[in-house]
Amino acid sequence: MSLRRLTSTGCALAVLGLAASTARAEENRWNVRLYTGPLLTVKQPSFVTSAEGYATAGYNLRAAVEWSLHERIGLEAGYNYNLLFHNNDVGTANQQVIFAGVRGRPWYSSRGGYLLPRPVAARDVRPFSFGEFLSDAWVDAHVGVALADQTRFAYDVGVGSRVAVVWPLQLGLFARFQHLVGGDGGYMQVVVGVDVDFGFQPVRPPPDSDGDGVPDSKDRCPGTPSGVRVNEYGCEIKESETKAPACSDTDLDGVCDGEDDCPDTRLGTAVDKHGCPIGGAAPQQAPAE
Repeated sequence: MSLRRLTSTGCALAVLGLAASTARAEENRWNVRLYTGPLLTVKQPSFVTSAEGYATAGYNLRAAVEWSLHERIGLEAGYNYNLLFHNNDVGTANQQVIFAGVRGRPWYSSRGGYLLPRPVAARDVRPFSFGEFLSDAWVDAHVGVALADQTRFAYDVGVGSRVAVVWPLQLGLFARFQHLVGGDGGYMQVVVGVDVDFGFQPVRPPPDSDGDGVPDSKDRCPGTPSGVRVNEYGCEIKESETKAPACSDTDLDGVCDGEDDCPDTRLGTAVDKHGCPIGGAAPQQAPAE
């Protein structure tokens, strides 16, 4: 796979991104990523003989951390490890690259989100859609320093896509071209494989259509009027019409038991300040000592 072809693929993804809609669960401020897969060395330094050179097939392991400036653009840095095998079976060689660069997400699913558990609104209503399954697509580019047979300048370009499985885990596939540059022609390599992502701290809160503070994915009562108090499921909390008494009031006549001279007044009877029926007998006063 040539650098030109990979670049063309990245441009095509960017064009698709013009029609992309709002992101969902994959909008994370911090992301930790692990990449792994077979490595193909398509070009080696010109001075290396066939006996001294490396086999075409090798192994790649890569770790990176990304901080997102925006829901679609992030800054990424990390470590890249290549394991190469000698043609003469005398052992292996290591290539290590420290890199930094930019990662862009030009396309998002309009209904993207973590598949497990499914959003409440989607459960038992319809099967998984392609948009729910493929959460996003990305393209990245990096430069760095390679420590191999000699210190070299390195750059790479990659493309891939992801599926948001269950918070904070996301899984994906990728392809990457990397070039360890040197006056001898350097190394040109292609890697394909899988990436495991862990995303934390959303760039912005998840969608909340009715503005009640409960995300749409957990809201069981969408369309709640503005200003209404809701519970954790987004449903209105209805206050009881009967107010709790400010004190103990056994007969519920509005007069506290300690001041109620008629503690057994029938419910609904109008009473005076002593708790006795209006128009009834006046309360007996305690005799003076």
